[in-house]
Amino acid sequence: MSVSTNYPGFIKKDADNFVYRRFSDFLWLQEKLQSNFPGAILPPLPEKQAVGRFSPELIEMRRYSLEKFLARLVTFTEYVNDPAFKNFLLSDEIEFNKVKESTNKDKSNLASALVFSMKDMFQSSGISKSLSAAIHKVKQMPTSN
Repeated sequence: MSVSTNYPGFIKKDADNFVYRRFSDFLWLQEKLQSNFPGAILPPLPEKQAVGRFSPELIEMRRYSLEKFLARLVTFTEYVNDPAFKNFLLSDEIEFNKVKESTNKDKSNLASALVFSMKDMFQSSGISKSLSAAIHKVKQMPTSN
């Protein structure tokens, strides 16, 4: 989908005011905004279709729904000023992919940190040994067929 805007503050100087975005990019934007504004109710995205997704009717319906999604977002100053939203609308494909990759790395690093933190918590509380013993007992139980 190509996205264009004449919204003040989003017009690029000496460049086309168009960017090309895939449906997965809209999903990324929605996820980032949910992360940046916990508890906020965001406009819905259209459902992802596995069958018939290239039919002209479905493409037009999806384009309209994505356009409506963006139109609703721009009514909220908080979203418009969010770096993820600005990158979505202003960055060329190469720069936008770099932004997405860096946020995915951040998410992966956070998940790893949480796993280690939970592991440390369980080990320090003695739960780890109890849990391991319980799992060991369950594995030794005869299975009924």
